[in-house]
Amino acid sequence: MVTKSALAKEIPPYPARLYGNWRRSAARTETTLHQLSPYIGKIKSSIAASLISHFTEEGELVYDPFSGSGTVALEAWLAGRRVIANDLSPYAGLLTRAKLLPYKSLEAALKDIESVASAAIALSTKIDLRLVPCWVQKFFHTDTLREIVAWTTVLRKRRLHFQLSCLMGILHHQRPGFLSFPSSHTVPYLRQKNFPPTQFPELYQYRSLQDRLQAKVRRGYCQVKPTSATMA
Repeated sequence: MVTKSALAKEIPPYPARLYGNWRRSAARTETTLHQLSPYIGKIKSSIAASLISHFTEEGELVYDPFSGSGTVALEAWLAGRRVIANDLSPYAGLLTRAKLLPYKSLEAALKDIESVASAAIALSTKIDLRLVPCWVQKFFHTDTLREIVAWTTVLRKRRLHFQLSCLMGILHHQRPGFLSFPSSHTVPYLRQKNFPPTQFPELYQYRSLQDRLQAKVRRGYCQVKPTSATMA
């Protein structure tokens, strides 16, 4: 049995000087792989990085059984640790897989989008929106929603997890680069009171998916540190 006193001897005290990194935003300093898609309640990357640096050594194994958006797993990998990560949530699993296995280059990621575009476009003409829940349909122009369903189907079939994660990241917002009608990007809800359709009709028009997905992938590669397991 491990006593509290014995455990205290094994785990060194955490230096207070490192707390400063926890208070500042990490958005400008972290790898943009952390920003592929929103995830409620995720740990800040700077906190994960400092904990990994303090409590583990390079080459050691870091196991995260509740990986969530993959923040701890990615920071551990970037720090030269071996990583095992899993999560029961399919969304969490998708984000973690995409972050740990990015492409070696932006060009390769964009090339795979081009390679599946014709199949996705052809499938979009066959999508029956009656199979989509009504509450989901309220967020999108009908032609945009058909493209979302088609591209999601093709990307999942081809196992293109990185592009699918980026697609998840552009589903909801009021900005032009996103696919939905004006809405919150964390817990989705329509913002029609702030953006009435009569005053902002352009925000309720069709939004093409492929060009927005390509732009999202480019943003995802703004600050990318290579890992030893990047895709070809």
